[in-house]
Amino acid sequence: MKLKHLICSTLLALTPVSAIASEAKSIDFTSPIISPDGTPYRECITPADNGAGCAKDGLRAITLGAIVSAVLSRPQTAHETALTLDEQVKRGTLALRLRAAKDATVTIEERSLIEKQLGAAGLNSVQLVLILHALGD
Repeated sequence: MKLKHLICSTLLALTPVSAIASEAKSIDFTSPIISPDGTPYRECITPADNGAGCAKDGLRAITLGAIVSAVLSRPQTAHETALTLDEQVKRGTLALRLRAAKDATVTIEERSLIEKQLGAAGLNSVQLVLILHALGD
């Protein structure tokens, strides 16, 4: 599954940007991103022996943490100003902390950064809504 599709799916699980939480809250970043049809989005981690498709047990659910980590770790785009070393370390540290966190507290500032990065990731509107929903109200 392409990173862009993965990021899009995660974005759909979050609450809309207009409904930013008024305080820090705890989030389970190990939870899978659920598609509109109610099934988890999955990615192939073990290709089939013949090289076509995925092995029988080679799929795993794409989690909120994987998506958030990916958008926080993405390279800067041309329209972004150069990030300071401090900002790069801040994003990288947050990505590592949230990737597999079962019960992570996210501040309003961190949530705002995540939403900004999700918005810049090129996801479609459905993917953004799903990911924001997964982040909670």
